[in-house]
Amino acid sequence: MRVRWFGRAVVAFGTAAALAGVGGAVGATRVATADAAAPVPPVAATNVTADGGWRTSWTQSQQRVSGLSADTFKNRSVRILTRLTQGGPSVRIRLQNQFGTAPLTVDTTTVGLSAGGAAVRPGTLRTVTFHGSGTVTIPAGGQVWSDPVELETKAQDDLDVSFYFKAASVLVLHDLAGRTNYFSATGGGDTTGDTTGAGFPDTHGWTYLVSAVDVQNPALAGTVVAYGSSVVDGVGGDNCGPGCPKRDPYQRWTDTLAQRVVAELPADQQLAVVNEGIAGTTASAACQAGGIDGVSRLDRDVLALHGVSAVVYYYGTNDLANGCSADTILAAYHETFARLHAAGIKVLVTPITPRPGYTATQNAFRATVNAFVRAGGDCSGTCDGVLDLDAVLRDPANPDAINPAYDNGDGIHANIAGQTAIADSIPLATLTATSAPRLTPGAPADARTGSAYRAELAATGFPAPTFSVRDGALPAGLVLDPATGTLSGTPAASGTSRFTVRASNAVGHDDRAVVLRVLRPPSFTSGAPREGVAGSAYTFRFRAAGYPAPRFAVTAGALPAGLHLDRSTGRLTGTPTGAGRADVTITARNEVGEVDARYVLTVGRAASVVTVAGGPQQVNPHTTVGLDVLVFASGTAPTGRVRVSDGGTVLASGEVAADADVPGVARAHVEVPAGALGRGTHDLTVAYAGDPDVAAATTRWTVAVGK
Repeated sequence: MRVRWFGRAVVAFGTAAALAGVGGAVGATRVATADAAAPVPPVAATNVTADGGWRTSWTQSQQRVSGLSADTFKNRSVRILTRLTQGGPSVRIRLQNQFGTAPLTVDTTTVGLSAGGAAVRPGTLRTVTFHGSGTVTIPAGGQVWSDPVELETKAQDDLDVSFYFKAASVLVLHDLAGRTNYFSATGGGDTTGDTTGAGFPDTHGWTYLVSAVDVQNPALAGTVVAYGSSVVDGVGGDNCGPGCPKRDPYQRWTDTLAQRVVAELPADQQLAVVNEGIAGTTASAACQAGGIDGVSRLDRDVLALHGVSAVVYYYGTNDLANGCSADTILAAYHETFARLHAAGIKVLVTPITPRPGYTATQNAFRATVNAFVRAGGDCSGTCDGVLDLDAVLRDPANPDAINPAYDNGDGIHANIAGQTAIADSIPLATLTATSAPRLTPGAPADARTGSAYRAELAATGFPAPTFSVRDGALPAGLVLDPATGTLSGTPAASGTSRFTVRASNAVGHDDRAVVLRVLRPPSFTSGAPREGVAGSAYTFRFRAAGYPAPRFAVTAGALPAGLHLDRSTGRLTGTPTGAGRADVTITARNEVGEVDARYVLTVGRAASVVTVAGGPQQVNPHTTVGLDVLVFASGTAPTGRVRVSDGGTVLASGEVAADADVPGVARAHVEVPAGALGRGTHDLTVAYAGDPDVAAATTRWTVAVGK
């Protein structure tokens, strides 16, 4: 028996767990400063609430390895300015070596509140430790969160983060810093303790190494992450028109939005707003290599942050420019939104903004994506709301172009006026508003008996809903995770289960009827077929387990003539017309797979009965003995010859002929010549020799030969 299974793709949407920050004691460490040889105050680990109370307050995604030589950073310090969108009594930082190909050692790290330029506000400089050590080595592709640092900060504070590298080092960076950052002089040594700024005479426009800053502030309602490509990253945020000098810092729409949150929302609704844009990136990995597309970097750039409550999602413009279709973009949307919802994060989406280089086909794809986003005001039921940047930026006279008043000059990005218009268009209540759950449409993929199964029943809504089964029952072996909506387990039995899933939060609930099939590939359960008889009605049923019910087919060899296989039931019926053996392969097949079984079907010859219908029982020696012989068989007319024998001597023979009136009967008249029998009583044997389809048979006839 040979079994073949058809592969079935089961789409399962994985849930990424946010990476926990590292806490620990911070020891006293002395750091030389440029203005005084005073020790940096030791800082003890801050008491935290049960969930740590940490909220990410600033970010910039790493995107590539620096093109500068490793020797550039040897015996040198770097100072990065980060603007906190919210503050708290303690901070911690994340260092990443995401695209590094070798471990990176940071010998000294400090933080302090900026006093402008490269200077640090007196009394605020702190040493940063990692698991209690001032030195940390970050593996290639890895990251590390620092120990908590006790430093009081408030919203819109600039936090200086400084590093010293003793050895030649290759650093990873974000291209668009949005502000001026600083280097010490080449070979200038460890100036991380400098507060005057004199230890950092060289400037640069990249963000090295640090990718996130957390503040400890459990009172914050959460962190809003702007996630996307250059429109999010802030290209154009330094452009206020012809002849206007570049701004430092840039006035990106996320910067202005963060300022609005601080100024306009009540204390119990305050949020951090962080920017995780990378220019040039795409929504789909199929449209870009390098691992910085929106799907590939979601874990490290969103889900690994802390306190994330909402994501403002802008992606697709570069996918179109790279030749990808609307279907490819929407597939990435579905995957990303489902993973965010599985993590309990609200998803707010903006349609794709205009671009002058789009072809008619690309604009048609853009229209398809934008129609999906706008439908229902919730991305056709897959997100929690729409923030329409396209409606803000497009030219009223030409919807495929940016309003000239907002154009950065490249026809793609917004200038400061456009950035401000975007920020002002976002209703702050949308960032904090609660909403009733809405289960995402679509049925879960089929399961299979004996195979591990996983499917996500995603739902929109804020706060994140919980899930339960209301009516019916899950298939045996499966469970529903109430927090994530994940169906998982190993189904024990095949069949179709019908049940209702409810998504609930404090605002309301949504129910959805679910039909889940548990499939089973076929397997034969019937034994060998019984032997048939030529000319006799025959029936046998091939049986196979499986769900859906398998269908049957002869896939090798041929059935005996006169028999037929019912493909739906597996029943073999008919009247075999001849005896013999047939070597056949029967295949049972359903949508999961198929199984083959080889059988030998035997059709035996029909039984026969020979009788003498008429003949003398007493004759004289000179009389011919004539016998009328009948041969009976079931369903088929016998052919061949009959013989009359006396002992071992054949006295006469004759060919039988079918009776036209009686099916299955053949007749022959056989005459024993006169004188062939001597005086006395003779017990004659009347034998039918048989044919290919009818078995042989004999009878006896007694005749007395007298005077």
